[in-house]
Amino acid sequence: MKKSLLINNTILFSTLLIFVISLQMLSMGITFVFPHLFYIPILISAYYYPKKGIYAAAGISLFYVIPVIFFFSGDIIVIFSALIRMLMFIVIAALVSYLVERSLGNQEENEHLMEFQNRIIENPRVMVTVSDSENQIIIWNKGAENITGYPKSEVLGRSDIWRQILSDNEDIEELKSRIRKIKSNLGNIDGIPLPLVRKDGEIRYVVVSLQAMNSKQEDISKILGIAVDITENRRLEAENRAALNQIENNVSKMYILNDQIRNPLAIILGQIEINQSTSRQIICEQVIQINDIISQLDRDSIESTKIIDYLRKHYGFFNEEQ
Repeated sequence: MKKSLLINNTILFSTLLIFVISLQMLSMGITFVFPHLFYIPILISAYYYPKKGIYAAAGISLFYVIPVIFFFSGDIIVIFSALIRMLMFIVIAALVSYLVERSLGNQEENEHLMEFQNRIIENPRVMVTVSDSENQIIIWNKGAENITGYPKSEVLGRSDIWRQILSDNEDIEELKSRIRKIKSNLGNIDGIPLPLVRKDGEIRYVVVSLQAMNSKQEDISKILGIAVDITENRRLEAENRAALNQIENNVSKMYILNDQIRNPLAIILGQIEINQSTSRQIICEQVIQINDIISQLDRDSIESTKIIDYLRKHYGFFNEEQ
């Protein structure tokens, strides 16, 4: 508010001062040099108020043209020159306003782009880190805080945080080796599976990608690390494997149970044939019905096995490699 008031007062008082100087010069018959002073309030108006720069230039120009017409009403050449200068004031103000508008537009676009980039970097589900040439952390996003449990304030500027997060020395040495590799090859490495130890002691599993960030080929200054938490995926895969094992065990037990049931049925039928019981027909029908049910269970078990094999072969479900 104070800045706007200062600008407005500067434009107003400079215009009035130049107007007084113009009256003095015109009264002395001088029509050159002093008109250039009007560029001061015109350019200030066009710069700070680009949307109204043309109107401000036209208004300020009247403080020059009207006195010229008053003092040189009979001199067409002087009046015509004043009108041309007024047109120049307006054109220059329009050009300055356009350049300022364009600059502000680019600035606004850059601000939107920066905001969009910050939203990506601060993704709460993806861990994003950047370390400098001395392996000190300079960027530690919200996702890194959520996955590791370490807030940004405890991590920035540190180079030993990885020794706390990676408890296995082999993992630490492997990570260092890969970082040295991408520094020497100026490339990137994707898909490094690593277990992380959170601040509260919980183990989280992530897949890490590393990218060298440098301005010159011989000067690699930063390493970008992006990690995705796959702990939940691993848990679901473990549950899938456990479910598969349970299904296979149940199918195997079903085969055994079916055989165990068929053996007594065969003995029952044999005894009926020997003893020639009066209920022979009824008992035989019931035995055959039980055997049919068991046969259907056998077929269902075979179908279950085929389905499991099909899912393994075509969709990768329940694969041990996963």
